[in-house]
Amino acid sequence: MLIIGLGEADICPTSPHPMAGFGLARTACHEGVHDPIAARCVVFQNGDERLALVSCEIIGLKKDLHDAIRRELPAAWNLPPERLLITCTHTHGGPVINDAYFPILRDGVLRAVEAALADRRPRQLAVGSTTHDEWVGFNRRHLTTGFLPVDREIPYLVIREENENLRAILFHYACHPSVLGPDNLFLTADWPGYTRRSLQSALGRDVSVLYLKGTEGDINTGYSAGISSLGIRIPTRTHATAERVGTILARSLLADLPRARPLSSPEIHFSHSRRALTYRDPAALSASKKNAERWESEVSRAQEENWPSDRLLSTREQAAFARFDTAALEEIHAAEVQERWTDQIAWRIGAVGFLSLPGEFFVESGLRIKRESVSDITFPLGITGDYLGYFPTEAAFAEGGYEVACARFHPSTADAWCTAGITALNRLFPHD
Repeated sequence: MLIIGLGEADICPTSPHPMAGFGLARTACHEGVHDPIAARCVVFQNGDERLALVSCEIIGLKKDLHDAIRRELPAAWNLPPERLLITCTHTHGGPVINDAYFPILRDGVLRAVEAALADRRPRQLAVGSTTHDEWVGFNRRHLTTGFLPVDREIPYLVIREENENLRAILFHYACHPSVLGPDNLFLTADWPGYTRRSLQSALGRDVSVLYLKGTEGDINTGYSAGISSLGIRIPTRTHATAERVGTILARSLLADLPRARPLSSPEIHFSHSRRALTYRDPAALSASKKNAERWESEVSRAQEENWPSDRLLSTREQAAFARFDTAALEEIHAAEVQERWTDQIAWRIGAVGFLSLPGEFFVESGLRIKRESVSDITFPLGITGDYLGYFPTEAAFAEGGYEVACARFHPSTADAWCTAGITALNRLFPHD
């Protein structure tokens, strides 16, 4: 019998606080709350196996802080620390995770888990998958060549009471929750908040809605990451756009809910392993610094010679990428280590598979995980258990760009993580 509990807690900072995302393009503190951000927990239990998944509306949470929250679990809850997983929505409308904010986040997560444990009861679980027809996610690395690849699938789970009343929807999608740009100074869940609002408007405010982030490292709603990193205002980055995106996904989910399939055997299986991630070669730092100096010189020349605005903007983008690359290599050089260890978590509930990803993987990685997984429906969960930045595919490293410049790990890392993760996930499913 499947036991499910749900709980949530507000995690808004209680005083003006710096906002996360966009680097130096936004340094001001938040001025208010557009829509409250929250930690939302779902607990799945079948027999002795129990798992708590918390979706936090923050930009990301590194492993040391993730583990610090796990260590606070009271023994009376009978929830082993390794069975608490925190996944982050990556909203760019949330707070910086610093020493001042962390206690608020920690307490909110623990309140959400406590509420979910208290809410446990036998419930029905069903699974579905739909797609959307209108454009939502665009591959921002290919804005001039067709916007592809993207992933239009919206996998979801439906939780119902034993009397069939709808209790919750967990949905998964691959697109940056960063419609609102660096000029936004109000806390917001971004477009997933509008999906939640639209679903609850149709289904009732007592229906819990959890967003689970996919592999959105190269996917947003159609603007240049390079231009965004420069702090340039982009007219489409408005609440109207966020509402349009959120509503499209909600509409697709609402149309498909009647087709959700009950899980006939909702057994829970879990796999945990520690994996080493190899950093990029810090010996490249000297060349990176020279490249950054060259591009800064080009920017100065462009300004002195009054280059056309599009050419100047392109030059500024390349200079920014060079600075990001140097900063990444300086961080690696200062660390004086070659590897970073983190957790890889795979689990299944019935015929549904989940795989944790410790950062922003590209949509190509998510599509590969789905394609090679033996589960009926697979959820590749970005920024789950750790937050280590961008994980471009090896092919993307040859192309360069914003995400590659920011990446800390060897070009083979994303593909190796997917290979190991797919193997671990598929082992949880019985073979014919």
